[in-house]
Amino acid sequence: MAQGLIGTMLVRAWPDGRRFAGRVVETEAYLGPRDAGCHTFGGRRTPRVASMWKQAGTGYIYFTYGMHHMLNVVCGPATVTNPGGGGIGMAVLIRAVEPIVVDSVLIDAENRSKFRDLCRGPGRLCKHLEMDRGLDGLDLTVGQVLWLGLPGEVSRVKVATSARVGLGNTPSPWLERKLRYFDGASSWVSGPRAMPVKPA
Repeated sequence: MAQGLIGTMLVRAWPDGRRFAGRVVETEAYLGPRDAGCHTFGGRRTPRVASMWKQAGTGYIYFTYGMHHMLNVVCGPATVTNPGGGGIGMAVLIRAVEPIVVDSVLIDAENRSKFRDLCRGPGRLCKHLEMDRGLDGLDLTVGQVLWLGLPGEVSRVKVATSARVGLGNTPSPWLERKLRYFDGASSWVSGPRAMPVKPA
């Protein structure tokens, strides 16, 4: 799913009629209770991570470092049931998005670089789209406030991989595993490009 989300559209709609749409260009996979870098590692169940145990397609938004919100998409088989939830504790972090519609205005490719830093990084993305814990638990398959749509502009995306970014003291092998996916041709990618990459 982390790889499959590259190229899909993330849409945000506000009550005043404004709308944002952008193409997802960078993600990271978090593989549930067995993944030492994941919030549900070891089967953790707290109010903060409750949305991670819901069905695939649920939005999981958390607050980190006392300053940033991060948007994740819960994944895994929707048919799997666990006590207190319908999922298996896996999610995909949306790390970067290429803006295409900003304040309901379509931005042509020639002028898009002016908006390069709006959503380049998970913290910037949530800040610009005014996403916080109040949107945690939303169904991202329903087009109302925040949702994922069909792929954006047609292009041949060359998906590259690397280790995830900013996991700090996460023990091996999870620190090195190539669970970050990104459009290798996109200038909106947030993480380092100097890290070893390979075609996915």
